[in-house]
Amino acid sequence: MYLEVWTGSSVYINGGQIMDLYTWTGSSVYVDGGQIDYLKISRGAYTNIADGDIKLASVWKGDISGGEIGSLSVNGLCNITGGVISELVSGGTVYIYGSGFNYDYGAITDSIGTLTGVLNNGDIINSSFEISEGGSIVLIPEPGSLLLLGLGSVLLRRKKKV
Repeated sequence: MYLEVWTGSSVYINGGQIMDLYTWTGSSVYVDGGQIDYLKISRGAYTNIADGDIKLASVWKGDISGGEIGSLSVNGLCNITGGVISELVSGGTVYIYGSGFNYDYGAITDSIGTLTGVLNNGDIINSSFEISEGGSIVLIPEPGSLLLLGLGSVLLRRKKKV
């Protein structure tokens, strides 16, 4: 099945199987289940992936909190808090929220590599990545880790004053 989402339209997917799904500017796609072979979110369109199985996704703008994605290409802005992603290609900006990463928090400076860690929702990330020119991947600590880092710095500052 082939599906095209026109300007100003929204589609909610909770199951089933779609071979190709394409969007136009100003449209939205919400995936909460099902299988998609190829998901193409064009410039000016938005997607939210909470669950489902997607073989190949090209995203302009979106939020990913779950599901399984074989290969994810980001051309605009994407926030990742969960899900299983095998391969990540960034030509845009990708914010990944979690802890225990094998890279320091902040922007990854390597152009290729493998990222491991735990995402905010508890999913394990073990993803190869490639950052193309103009792209970036930024690691953001989960709120609990951020709170501990802040508390630690306050305690260290307090200890120095004594």
